[in-house]
Amino acid sequence: MAKLPVIEGQQVELTVEDLSHMGDGVGRYQGFTLFVPGGLPGEKVLATVTRLKKNYGTAQMDEIIQYAPARTTPVCEEYNACGGCQLQHLNYREQLAWKQSFVAKTLKKIGGLSAEISPILSMAEPWTYRNKVQLHVGMVHGRRRLGFYQPGSHDLVPVTNCRLLPEGFQDIISQFNEFIGTEKSIKQVWLRKSFTYQEIMAVVFVVGNNLPRNIGRVIAGMDNTSMVVMNNKRHVLKIYGNDHIKERIGQLDFLISPLSFFQINPVQTEALYNCASSFAQLTGAETLWDLYCGTGTLGLYMADKCNKLFGVEADASAVKDAKSNVALNGISNAKFYHGKVEDTLADIWESNEDNVVILDPPRKGCHEKTINALLKFLPNRIVYVSCNPATLARDLKALSPSYTVRQVQPVDMFPQTGHVEAVVLITRN
Repeated sequence: MAKLPVIEGQQVELTVEDLSHMGDGVGRYQGFTLFVPGGLPGEKVLATVTRLKKNYGTAQMDEIIQYAPARTTPVCEEYNACGGCQLQHLNYREQLAWKQSFVAKTLKKIGGLSAEISPILSMAEPWTYRNKVQLHVGMVHGRRRLGFYQPGSHDLVPVTNCRLLPEGFQDIISQFNEFIGTEKSIKQVWLRKSFTYQEIMAVVFVVGNNLPRNIGRVIAGMDNTSMVVMNNKRHVLKIYGNDHIKERIGQLDFLISPLSFFQINPVQTEALYNCASSFAQLTGAETLWDLYCGTGTLGLYMADKCNKLFGVEADASAVKDAKSNVALNGISNAKFYHGKVEDTLADIWESNEDNVVILDPPRKGCHEKTINALLKFLPNRIVYVSCNPATLARDLKALSPSYTVRQVQPVDMFPQTGHVEAVVLITRN
């Protein structure tokens, strides 16, 4: 192994040149790449090297010698310790510019694609948008509290006034902090909220089958609030109120059960779904395939514009929720299948000239067998919704022998963080 130009504990001066995929500053010292959390492009900084790998290292910023004009003061008191946000120190306009550029550069570097990128869909108010938060239990100054883990550790940062959380969450967190002071059976708490119907659900995860005594008193008297307890086997015990909440997107209502996947940002979800629907170009004659469909929300959002809708999802509970949402909204042309997309698609595919596919896979992207199936079946259009530009670029490249990228629309689903969503229309050559 060649000798590195730095050692751990060494302080170096460098200029931040770019941001990483997670929003960390990226600079080089004698040609060696160092990631500097909190650094912004154009800034000259002093930083201490904290960890070294063969081809890169991490450094903690000690001092900013030259500031970037885009730097702003984070609004959260715990910002530097929490790690939940990565970009509060970058003004929102520049966050959007970086995310749009990041999508374009990633598609070019990994996928060899030079597609035109539409202006990113932004939020008018990029705060208090999260409809779900996962909180851990840990010790802070000798007391058990709810909070977030610091990056790369299990050290707890208590939630005092997180600006991404909606109204009502902080009051419930404060109530839990009072309750869990001596209660050792609770290991995690999720809070979920419906922005349309203002319902809140507390999901309490406990050790084994231990049911905390009088746990219901945490939310007693709070309007539109429910609570369920989840044991190690993920069996749900309803304590108070309903065992689900209901959210509305467009003209449809969706039931959200304790563990259901649902988009974190309901405001931007509708913007994303409208974009995907526009890209699908449905006339009413098509068969729409919603692959990696989760609880079916995106496909069902377009169900009135297609002839038939088929959804495929590996999570059995999500498929159950999708079927409930079909019944809730009186939809008659939808059918959902439980199974891995790569193993199920070939068995259920119906060949015709009007097939349109929605791909909305997890961060790891599509399975190779899914890509091969699409190259075999050749649907007319594919609308790819991705939360990871790197795996998106990889999959688009794999589809390129038979498909051409027509439109790319970034969506800022997660302001103040390094995450970005993208919707892509590809059509058969």
